[in-house]
Amino acid sequence: MEISQTPDRSPIIPVLHRHYLEFNEEGDHLVIRRSKGRNASLRIQIFLASAGIALGVLLYILVIRKGGMALAIGSGIYLVTLMNLREREKESAKKFIRIGNGQVEIKEGYKGSRIDLANVDEIKTSTFRSRDFLIGKINLITKDNKFHQFLETYGKEERLLMSDVSKLAAYLKEHYIIIDEQPES
Repeated sequence: MEISQTPDRSPIIPVLHRHYLEFNEEGDHLVIRRSKGRNASLRIQIFLASAGIALGVLLYILVIRKGGMALAIGSGIYLVTLMNLREREKESAKKFIRIGNGQVEIKEGYKGSRIDLANVDEIKTSTFRSRDFLIGKINLITKDNKFHQFLETYGKEERLLMSDVSKLAAYLKEHYIIIDEQPES
């Protein structure tokens, strides 16, 4: 499908902003990247979790033993979760997706894969919990039953994340990744 006319993105603009995604047109390709806004938010949360650990230790030493210990342990667990999320964000920031000229190109750092749009059989979405945060994925399944991870995003509320991932998948399926629904004879 040619991307000469830009489809209306107003239904998915809130989803894009919520998950810090950018849809850009470069020539006749659609390029999907993660924007830089998420890293600033994570840095602030990591700083606050570190301050919570320091405050918990200080409270433990000076005044309240049980409360200080609980604050330090809770902040430590939250800090570990944020550090894991930051690592996943760093990995996904290296990734970009280009759709156009009858193929999908998924580049992740130096690795990359190309999938012909004619070989895409299904777009599958999933949401699951990994430690203390939720991950939503969009996978492309080809006709030879190979899974290609297309997009990964994160959230705190399961229903909202499931809704956002399915909206993104439906939008991409409707406008860019057209799948023939007719069974083979």
